[in-house]
Amino acid sequence: MEDIARDAGVSMSTVSRVINGYKGISEDLRQRVEESIDKYNYKPNAAARSLITKRTDLIAVVQPNLENPTMSNVLKEIAKCCSDSGRTMIVCDYDSDNQKAIQALDSMLEHNVDGVIFFGIYFTDELIEQLKQFTCPVILVNQEIPGREGKEILFTTVTSDNYKRSCDATEFLLKDNHRRIAYIGGPKEDYSNGQLRLRGYLDTMKKYGVPVPESYIVQTNFSIEGGKIGMRRIYEEASMLPTAVLCGSDMIAAGCIRYLQSMKQRVPEDISVFGHDDSLHDIFEIGLSTSSTEDNGQIICDRLFAEQEKNLKKEIIYYPYRLIRRQSTKRIND
Repeated sequence: MEDIARDAGVSMSTVSRVINGYKGISEDLRQRVEESIDKYNYKPNAAARSLITKRTDLIAVVQPNLENPTMSNVLKEIAKCCSDSGRTMIVCDYDSDNQKAIQALDSMLEHNVDGVIFFGIYFTDELIEQLKQFTCPVILVNQEIPGREGKEILFTTVTSDNYKRSCDATEFLLKDNHRRIAYIGGPKEDYSNGQLRLRGYLDTMKKYGVPVPESYIVQTNFSIEGGKIGMRRIYEEASMLPTAVLCGSDMIAAGCIRYLQSMKQRVPEDISVFGHDDSLHDIFEIGLSTSSTEDNGQIICDRLFAEQEKNLKKEIIYYPYRLIRRQSTKRIND
């Protein structure tokens, strides 16, 4: 800092104020200091700065599965938002294991992060208590805490309206004149992406007066292999094959289609397949009809950064979404 101050012809306190973003400094002084910083390739000590500003500008993102393309896309958006705002993103993968998640969160407490973005699968009391230890803002993503209806919202949650999206997707297939619609969704313990999506499908089928055989419902993992397993079970156990399958994710849909192809079933001529998340539209061999959200990472970061600046009431925020028709579904003629 002495070298920078000497080169720019200013005091060390002026250099410090420029580095830490203080206002009330003339543009001429700021420019001189920044030119000297570039000239010397000066990197301020992050630990020392945090002692002064009381901020580390570290954002912890704790997520369950880096192999999921949907997760990768959102992480890329979050990384850009953090970079654009001068923050640093730390990513922890807990491999869908809540005990590993608790350990990762404990490590983030030691790092004094300024914000936590937690992608949950299912919540235990132990996990919730660990999240409560943070004094910085905590944003839950893609998973609501079940059983909190009518109670205080503990953390702001940014997620999909999974119930309504599933209702709309089911209605999409019903309006294409499908009546034998099967469902392959996420695991039972997953409240938002498993239970709510299944409930939306069942309620919409009931609304239209369409019966659902037990053999038409399978809950599995959000993976291509899970989609294969689910479709194989429906294929082997159903007395009559469905004309459409609603899937809880595009990964499940991809596995479903591959199993159908292995059994010489054509998609969509024989069976239509509808996905969820719009994560594979440009890399899978068949264009998937699906539901899509946009700017997820931006929405998450906007809320996190806002909570860093002011005390906001905790709430549930839903991504806007739209249904997209592609080649994996077709209308049944009247």
